[in-house]
Amino acid sequence: MSDHPAITDPQRLARAVLSTDAEPVPEHFTVELTDGDDTGRYGATLRVNPGQIESGCEQHRLATGEAVDSDALISDLPWSPPWD
Repeated sequence: MSDHPAITDPQRLARAVLSTDAEPVPEHFTVELTDGDDTGRYGATLRVNPGQIESGCEQHRLATGEAVDSDALISDLPWSPPWD
C-alpha cells in the first residue's frame, strides 16, 4: 500500500507541481507527456517529459511539505501523439 493518497485529478496535480518552481500553468491547459524534445506549450497543451514531472514533484514537496508520488502521477497522465 502506498503512503501517498490516490490521485483524483492528475491534470490539476500536474499543473500544481509544475507551477511550484516555475511560471504557473494555466488552469485550462492539458498536461501531456512526451519522450522527445518537443516539450513546451502547444496551444492549450503543455508537453513535458517524465523527468520534469519527477523534478516538479520534488520541488513541490520541498516548497509545501506535500509529497506527491511522481510514478503514480506519470502513469495517470496522457502521452502526446507523435509528430511526423
